[in-house]
Amino acid sequence: MINSTLLSIPQISLLGESLEFPQFLDMKGIVAGEYLIRVEMYELWDSGEKLNFTAKEIAVQHLPQTREARYVKIPTLKSVAGTDLAVVSCTEKNIYREIEQDQKQEAISKRDEW
Repeated sequence: MINSTLLSIPQISLLGESLEFPQFLDMKGIVAGEYLIRVEMYELWDSGEKLNFTAKEIAVQHLPQTREARYVKIPTLKSVAGTDLAVVSCTEKNIYREIEQDQKQEAISKRDEW
């Protein structure tokens, strides 16, 4: 199946280094695979004649994203008295967990057992 979209681009927008049209490359619902994208640009005269024709083709490997892959991981936050919020990394989180476990084991070992 070939999908084509014709659009008219004003000359003023061609003065910059890049020109983006993300709405034309919506890949939702497209299965994984390799796809060929071809762009043809030309100046169309009133008579319908194509002048200054240029074309470019690229192969794109498409792998759809899962819902989980689109999620943004938010770091865990902790509140320290007298300061603002601070970000806790996974490493710091593990250190805090180890300290807490050590304190629990120490409290258990100090108990009087009858």
